Amino acid sequence: MTLSPPVRIVALSGLLLALAAAGVLEYPKLKHRFLTHHPAATPTRVAVTPAPAAPSPAPAAPAKAGFVIPAMPPAVGAALKTHDTVVVFVYSPASPDDLALFAQARAGARRANAAFVPLDVSQGTTAVDVYAWVKQPADPETLVVKHGGRVAFAIQGATDSVSVAQAAATAR
Repeated sequence: MTLSPPVRIVALSGLLLALAAAGVLEYPKLKHRFLTHHPAATPTRVAVTPAPAAPSPAPAAPAKAGFVIPAMPPAVGAALKTHDTVVVFVYSPASPDDLALFAQARAGARRANAAFVPLDVSQGTTAVDVYAWVKQPADPETLVVKHGGRVAFAIQGATDSVSVAQAAATAR
């Protein structure tokens, strides 16, 4: 059985309309998932007795910049403790394209002598943490991060190792 071209067009339009409607209905759930924060732990009361006044200690050495942003994923903060530049790759392992880009981002970080931190958005709260930190949901996305958690470059979508290496090397 063959369908005439006008019938095919109407059928395809109906299918696209149904898919768009499903996307519109699913959007609030996805938005809620990205914006939901974990409930804070219930505070407990502890009796505190004042300690006798002691001489003021010498001021502590200032902490190394780079890990004071609470929304930053912990793996990025840990990498910033030992490296000036970190290449962060936000990806989903369910996407074959993301896995191919994973290798490119890692090779680019290696070329620029930067740390490489992959963030798998399918694991736990990683997607929420990334969204809270950079305020934009993107997958795949390659971020070049400097001390203080500042994103110097953000490359959304496909990229290659040369572009990643150049972004990491020139990040200020």
